[in-house]
Amino acid sequence: MRFKLTFLAGVLALAGSAQASFFTHYNVTLADGSPSVNGIVKYEAIGNDHGVSWPDFLTGAPPGSGSSVGGFDQVFGSALPRTSALLLGVGYDNTYDRVHFVNEIPTEQIHTVMFVSTTAASAFASTPWATLFPDPAFNEAAISHAIEVHGIRGDHDPDWAAATALLDSFANTIRTGVTVGVNNNVFPWFDIPLVGQTPVDFSVIEFSSGVGIGSGAVDQTSVTPEPVTGVLLVSALGAFVLVRRKLL
Repeated sequence: MRFKLTFLAGVLALAGSAQASFFTHYNVTLADGSPSVNGIVKYEAIGNDHGVSWPDFLTGAPPGSGSSVGGFDQVFGSALPRTSALLLGVGYDNTYDRVHFVNEIPTEQIHTVMFVSTTAASAFASTPWATLFPDPAFNEAAISHAIEVHGIRGDHDPDWAAATALLDSFANTIRTGVTVGVNNNVFPWFDIPLVGQTPVDFSVIEFSSGVGIGSGAVDQTSVTPEPVTGVLLVSALGAFVLVRRKLL
């Protein structure tokens, strides 16, 4: 009897309520002459925690072609609104855009791309990576390699777990701020607006020297599933009764 009452309570709760899911949407403009950005890894804060999501790609703008407008969505919904974000990707010199054999690209032609707050982008401008992130564990070659492994090669790569752990550590560390100059703590993570609020701007910068290559804006939407109707509720209870009779 307890089992039947528990089931009934669950069905009634399902019929009476539907939980919203929250999604983010990124619109990005890359400047004339910017490379494509590959393996974009999205770190998004949800409450006091954060999650990383499916990688994305942005088509660059060859010199003389004008700007390139694109975007991508967070395809996995969350039960709570997202509050802030940091995105990481890689850009390649010459003809290496959207390359499939990343091991063949010379290290000096691989560049880390960061999607950061506009305040951080201004502070990072023309500043070498090693000056901003002096921890040897976070050297640019290691971070760009980790982005390639996590965002391009995928979890079948033997280095995937280590690469993911390194990116998680990097994202968490700079979430509390980056020291630029003397006593100037800058926050690279940018805010995500609540549903219905004005989109929040961010900047796209490429290293090794903090060159601005684009800008964008993020907004957030929510989707609430339709409540379970009375017909479905009756059907669910009927199916349960049939199963119980067969079992008994």
